[in-house]
Amino acid sequence: MLGVVESSVMEYLSRKIKKFREKYSRIKFHIHSATGEELRKKIDADKLDLAVLIEPVEVAKYKSVPLDIKERWGVVVREDSVEQERLAFSKKEAD
Repeated sequence: MLGVVESSVMEYLSRKIKKFREKYSRIKFHIHSATGEELRKKIDADKLDLAVLIEPVEVAKYKSVPLDIKERWGVVVREDSVEQERLAFSKKEAD
């Protein structure tokens, strides 16, 4: 079973799985979507074969391979919110 956080990694993974299955058509994937914390717990409990997580993540006790994927995030506010007039927020403001 493969654990994945909801992110742009899903599109990346879909392409990789499709290419893999062209060569190995009899192999099936079971994908479980969850938070990074839930996925780490499942890896520790041997309920997942591997997990794809978003950094930062504590990887010292795991074998890991970084993926070259960029995440793009946005801010959503209600239409009547004061913040809707602003064009940008700094990282410091978001924390």
